[in-house]
Amino acid sequence: RPQTQEDIVMPEAAHLAPVDIVLLVLYFVAVALVGLWTYAKGKRSTNTDATDEFFLAGRSMGWLPIGLSLFVSNIGSEHLVGLA
Repeated sequence: RPQTQEDIVMPEAAHLAPVDIVLLVLYFVAVALVGLWTYAKGKRSTNTDATDEFFLAGRSMGWLPIGLSLFVSNIGSEHLVGLA
């Protein structure tokens, strides 16, 4: 089939099928609902200092997840710079 102007601008492989669009919309709706739920949960909280709760996990997180998070983020950035 000869190429048309539309094929040059947006190749056939770039078109989304209806199921792809539905899944994409469902994903964004789910993310929005989780955000709204978290926001509403935070509004009901009696904690007056929400920044401590957010950034410090209420000072209740153990050393193992914190250490693993630091280790993994260090490995990730090191590999990213090494591959550049």
